[in-house]
Order: sequence, then C-alpha cells, then structure tokens
Amino acid sequence: MLDESWSTVINKEKAWHDARRSTVGSSDIPIILGISPYKTPLDLWKIKTGKVHPEESNFAQQRGKDMEPIARDWFCERMGYYYEPKDFKIGRHTASLDGYNEVFHTGVEIKFNGKENHELAKQGKVPPVYLAQVHWQYYVACLEGAHYLSYQEGNSALVEVAKPEAHVITMLQHYADAFLDLVDTVTQPPLTDRDYLEAEDPTGKVIEFQNTKDKKLRLDIIKMAEELNHPRVMFGTLKVIKTAKGWMLK
Repeated sequence: MLDESWSTVINKEKAWHDARRSTVGSSDIPIILGISPYKTPLDLWKIKTGKVHPEESNFAQQRGKDMEPIARDWFCERMGYYYEPKDFKIGRHTASLDGYNEVFHTGVEIKFNGKENHELAKQGKVPPVYLAQVHWQYYVACLEGAHYLSYQEGNSALVEVAKPEAHVITMLQHYADAFLDLVDTVTQPPLTDRDYLEAEDPTGKVIEFQNTKDKKLRLDIIKMAEELNHPRVMFGTLKVIKTAKGWMLK
C-alpha cells in the first residue's frame, strides 16, 4: 500500500513536462546510467538545464503514443483487470506508467519494438534500457508487480518483471540524485565516447577549410582532433569523428 509519503500526480501534459526538467523520471534513468542508445547523460543534462530544447516526437514515437491505448486494451483483456495511465512522484523522483491497476498495485511498460528487441521479449528477456525503467517504476510507484509488453498486433510478447532487490533501488536513487546535483549546480557531466568535445580553433583553419576544402588543411584539422584525445570533436559547426577506417569530417 502507498503511505502518506507517496503522492500521485494528475496527468496534466504541460505541468508534467515542465516538472520533468527538475526531476528524474523512468525514461531518464537508463540515460543517466549510460545504457540508453538514444541519449547520453550530457544530452539529458543539456535538456534539464535548458541549454537545448527537447526534440519533437519523431514518427515512430508519435505512432507509439497513438498505438498505446490499443496495446493497453490488449493487455487488460489478457490480464482480466483494468489498467490506466498514471503518474507518480516522490520528492524529485517521478514515474509515468503506461498502465496501473489500483487494486493490485501493479503496472505495465508498453513498447513498440523493432525486430531485435521484440525477439528478446519473445524469449522472456527485457533489454537493460527498459529493465531499468521498470525497476524505477517499482520504486516510485511502490509496485507489487510489473509487466513489460512488446506489442505487435497478432504477435505480442509479455514478460513478467520481478521486483528488484533493495540494493538495485539504492543504486538507482544514488545515480538519480547525483545527476540532479549536476543539474542544480549546472556542472557538466563527463563526456562519453558518443558526445562531441566542443573545441576552439584559434588558428582559423577550420573556417578556411570549410571555404576551400583544402586537403592539407583537412590533415591539420585531423591532427588537432587527435591531440584532444577524444573520438568526437566539434570545431564550431564542423564535426570530426574517429571511425574504424580513420577520421571523418562532416
């Protein structure tokens, strides 16, 4: 049962998104842990600190939103109980559940996966990026049980997710609070190999190269990037990326 320290938030779209800038939600957790293929901790930090605006939903994301009620209806019919979307908050930790049952305190996380992740679900496995989300939901919503649904019409896969052990929740809380400290103090998190190191070009060679495409200048810029010892460097608008075949400029 939820005690008085747990608070349920009415799902008002604008208020919820405004609050997300100063809180950590279930979709943030895999990013903060560094296991999200979509964003890095630095990407999320820039959004939370207002340095960049959140991206608009792409086609796949919008389709997922449109299909979610259909998938939830399928899940309700399969389980034999009613589930509805619900948002939860404890302090600065939040969770938005795709489906929640008030009687049994159980939830469901719905995904519209590509082939690889859907095959994993059919094998009873949850990708780490989504498992972290469900573990966070267990904590914030005080769940007694949870499911992960990889929905495909006529071929859906449902996985029961076990309640995480206490040390897992403690670890997630630690990472979330450490990240919020970085947001509060406007302290940039460490770069990952997927982040661009923003560098100065006091020589002016980058601008000259962009105007001339001179081969010697290209080599000079690559040398500048190598000396910075990071696989992704950005000089102004010019990106320099280290690949398996060498350096690439774009």
